[in-house]
Amino acid sequence: MRTSQRTRKRKPPPNKYVDMAARAALRCLEGGTEPPTDLFALAHMRRVKKIYLRPMVGEGATYAVNGGFEIAVRDRIRDEVIRLDLDDPRRPPLEARQRFTLAHEIAHTLYYDLNKQRPVLINDSPRGDMLEAFCNRAAGMFLLPDALLRADLAGRPVSLEALRWLSRRYRASSSAVIRRIDELGIVKPEDHAIIYTERRADEVEIVAAFVPPPLQVVLPRPKPYITKLRTWGRSFITTEFWTSQLWRREVDVYGLKLCVEKRTGEIGDAFYLEISVV
Repeated sequence: MRTSQRTRKRKPPPNKYVDMAARAALRCLEGGTEPPTDLFALAHMRRVKKIYLRPMVGEGATYAVNGGFEIAVRDRIRDEVIRLDLDDPRRPPLEARQRFTLAHEIAHTLYYDLNKQRPVLINDSPRGDMLEAFCNRAAGMFLLPDALLRADLAGRPVSLEALRWLSRRYRASSSAVIRRIDELGIVKPEDHAIIYTERRADEVEIVAAFVPPPLQVVLPRPKPYITKLRTWGRSFITTEFWTSQLWRREVDVYGLKLCVEKRTGEIGDAFYLEISVV
């Protein structure tokens, strides 16, 4: 006697789901062939009715309401509402950090069922830190879409100069650009390692990092927000490194001669390290 077994469609792993959902959303966005991404249009497409720019404690928030969503983004000065549901023509300029926040909040809508009058969370959606991590990943994809970033990097080695050019072109923060370069895994022999750090309390933390495979032999890939620069760079950092605004040395790290340069960042005590093979 033959028995039939119904095959259930397997859900993609959570990290694959967010990649697929983010790419699908971008494909539906008209006029998305050149950066920067129109986040207001993307929000409207995801049924965001209102975007609030206002002083608030957190960076941003998303609320499910009848007919879609409302999003709030922190602004130190402005207190205004953009009514996407009324075809509000205003598109106020956003700083790079605000653009990432808005993209992150739009990413939260990927985990809602939009077939309901009031969107509801999809069953088995991630929660807590995992959800925030996936929304950060999707936000990076919204700001720096795969195809556009691959094309821009095709004939351009990764360097601090290229990083700053990409940051201006996509209106994205340096840390967001570095993470996307690392995620795409596009590697060229002439690529430099780029480390972006910020001071937090009494430690300098690595916030974002791209270390091409040829350099990973002597420079392990750091974990953002976990790896401390003092520990990671102990093989080449000297005492005067910490007090110098601009610091450049040629060092021998486990038999490989490297050029290490320290460059100041755009905010506070932040700075970059650019590392290349001599």
